[in-house]
Amino acid sequence: MLTLDNGSVLAFGTPFFFRPLGFAVTNEAIIILRPLGSGRIQLDTLREIRVPATHPPGMTIGQMRVQGLYGTFGSFWNKHWGKFYVYVTNQANTVELRLTNGSRIIISPDNPQAFVQAVQNRVT
Repeated sequence: MLTLDNGSVLAFGTPFFFRPLGFAVTNEAIIILRPLGSGRIQLDTLREIRVPATHPPGMTIGQMRVQGLYGTFGSFWNKHWGKFYVYVTNQANTVELRLTNGSRIIISPDNPQAFVQAVQNRVT
């Protein structure tokens, strides 16, 4: 018989509320849709978009992250990239957002080309 204590419920239940559900583009921002607390990336901080996303060279360390359960999301660190964020549920659809401060965010919209077009329509 399987029993779960409060720590197990917290460890496996918490990621459920912070997993990425999708991405939206408004006139001002890219919104990371999550069940609890959506994230925002201001369009005026966007420097470049790459499809597909690149991968940092060398070893990457997950700081506050989930890998496997509900996708890959959270904060990571790499010697070459520094701190970066990942919100990926489909490794085949990755998009890399490079920001003016040098940081990077990797996301996975359902249709990367349509997503990039939507962003370009807002910033031009």
